[in-house]
Amino acid sequence: MSSAADRREPRIAIELDALVQANQGLPWACTVRDFSRSGMLLVRAAQAHPGGRDVPGLEVRAEDEVHVHFAVPVQGEGAQNCRLRA
Repeated sequence: MSSAADRREPRIAIELDALVQANQGLPWACTVRDFSRSGMLLVRAAQAHPGGRDVPGLEVRAEDEVHVHFAVPVQGEGAQNCRLRA
């Protein structure tokens, strides 16, 4: 993991529940912990919450297309659902 000094863009701290879906297998729960224009830090739900269970069989290959689904709170409107390809 690179240090903050090595990053080209600032990261914005946040905590959003999300789902990650690869080409194969079931989606897995995670938390978006920070993001920037060039990426985001995802923490699996089992790692994000002490005492949580690990996700069995979680495997993402380099050639897999991966999507991250999350909802962003919008004042006065509830939430905006988002889906990003990673």
